[in-house]
Amino acid sequence: MNGNRSFLLIVTGICLAFLFSACAGIQPKVPPNLTVYTWTDISSDTEKAEEIYQGLNKGTPYIFKIEKGDALPFEVKIDLPFVFLTPSTNELRFVEDVYVYISNENIMFSPDGDHWASPENPKQLKSLFGIQQGFLSVGFTIEKKGDPMLRLELGTKPD
Repeated sequence: MNGNRSFLLIVTGICLAFLFSACAGIQPKVPPNLTVYTWTDISSDTEKAEEIYQGLNKGTPYIFKIEKGDALPFEVKIDLPFVFLTPSTNELRFVEDVYVYISNENIMFSPDGDHWASPENPKQLKSLFGIQQGFLSVGFTIEKKGDPMLRLELGTKPD
């Protein structure tokens, strides 16, 4: 697996952790003086991506900045005894800057690179990112013209 693809897999895992974590404590601080790597820089530099991938495997902590407008490839896989999802790639498009801290001990997210929250603390994440109320919706739709469809939606309700 090349470094660029490895980095994509790491970031995809981070995004899923952010979306689907359970409650626990917060980790408000990250080590000082870490270099901040942008998604654009990493995705265009295979050697740097491989270096970071190797560093992560050795336990080196990193901070990544995913900038407003960046799109990360996102793959969903479901493989259960009663159903599977044909793997397909979509993309997560970011509508604001997001900083991601990764170490062997934890993963944290920040809107500004100064204030951090662990994905295990949804209340802190909601506060940092200004989320009022979220929802998860699973449904079945059928229209006059077209095939029946299962639908999954994850989002925030407007104020």
